[in-house]
Amino acid sequence: MSLTTACAISPDNMAPVVVSPPTTFVPDGCSAAPDLDFVHCCNDHDQAYWCGGTRWQRWQADQALRLCIRNQGHAVLDNLYFLGVRIGGAPYWPTPWRWGFGWPGEYAYDSLPRDCESDQSH
Repeated sequence: MSLTTACAISPDNMAPVVVSPPTTFVPDGCSAAPDLDFVHCCNDHDQAYWCGGTRWQRWQADQALRLCIRNQGHAVLDNLYFLGVRIGGAPYWPTPWRWGFGWPGEYAYDSLPRDCESDQSH
């Protein structure tokens, strides 16, 4: 199960909105941090951040990143990267790695879950 599929279920089990951002998804690894041997963890996390969605989906994506890094044997870095994305990845920051970076302009959390992986238009 991929990260975006895993985060497509909301706490109240609402059906996800299936639509992808208008921009092409291009992963950049661990953005401003070293990729080391877990670049695949960061790329999966990038896909969830590109898509955007609810606060809950962001929390799930960040937790999945933390677990993936931990499973690569980095029991300290997992928490550092987790804190980095929690602080630096909010949708309100004007950065290219913010939550919902696939949507141009300002972005806020969605009220309904989003599932970009199921959208076959991109």
